[in-house]
Amino acid sequence: MNMFILGNCMNYLKSLAIISVFLLGSCGGGSSTPKEVDPIIQTPAQNTQPSCSISGSNTFNCDFIYDGLQREFFIYVPTILNDEASVLFSLHGYGSYASWNMQYTGYRSLADNNNFLAIFPQGTVHPTKGGTHWNIGAFTSGSSVNDLGFIQYIIDWLKDTYDFNHDRIYANGMSNGGFMSYHLACYLGHEIAAIASVTGSMSDYTYNGCSPDHPTAVMQIHGANDAVIPFDGAYGFRSIPESIEFWTQYNNCDPIPETFSIQDNNNDGYGGGYHEIYSDCQNAVNVELYLLEDFGHEWPGVDDDISAASTIWSFFSKFDQTGKIQD
Repeated sequence: MNMFILGNCMNYLKSLAIISVFLLGSCGGGSSTPKEVDPIIQTPAQNTQPSCSISGSNTFNCDFIYDGLQREFFIYVPTILNDEASVLFSLHGYGSYASWNMQYTGYRSLADNNNFLAIFPQGTVHPTKGGTHWNIGAFTSGSSVNDLGFIQYIIDWLKDTYDFNHDRIYANGMSNGGFMSYHLACYLGHEIAAIASVTGSMSDYTYNGCSPDHPTAVMQIHGANDAVIPFDGAYGFRSIPESIEFWTQYNNCDPIPETFSIQDNNNDGYGGGYHEIYSDCQNAVNVELYLLEDFGHEWPGVDDDISAASTIWSFFSKFDQTGKIQD
């Protein structure tokens, strides 16, 4: 049975069950003597299968219960999908939303031309700080949400629902989503082939316990003028050079990168920067850094000197779980 139909059927049956319990409870005789009743112990909700509804062209909004919480994600299914398809997770920033990330990244048009499923998960509201978040320590400390399990649950559902290449699952994100991408590479590496962070870094929480599963291709895109997540780091998270050094060492890369200038491609009188490529790594993966001059805490779009989405996809498409894909 189609998973979308199955999910809706299960919701319908669950509603019938609730109504039945209510009616049965209402049919008892009255009593003039009130009885003491034990307090209801609320048991944690069981995990449920995603129930999805159409929310746009080839786009579905899915929700389910995971670990007692209502969770949500959007999925874009390209017009042509085969068993060599990839999966790309795109993670929003702190205080942001999956629907916004889906709009500004532009991954849906890329998915149609490059045969990948685009997944836009929604973070939960922080219990004390109030913003939507991914639990990576640092500025999200105090959260107990199991976001690693949430992403794993989506991956398991995707494997049951669609044909795609399980060795080609990628994760990228903006800001807190970039932090979460590093977190996935460290702690869900058996699923993730490569990651990219835009304006994110590695939190101390991620960095100190990081245990990758395999040599992992990593890309970082950052603005030199980013005052939110400074290039040189701040309390609770590492500098961008430290994050890059971690992965070049883990991947056994040549520590001296090739460096290329980024041109003022949009002719706005600003820009440029540089692009570092650390190569000769184990399994022929790469670690790459784009530092954009005159750029802040922003997602580079199609009108900027580089387009983050197309740059990241071009990078991802070269690697799978085993390293560089042979031509």
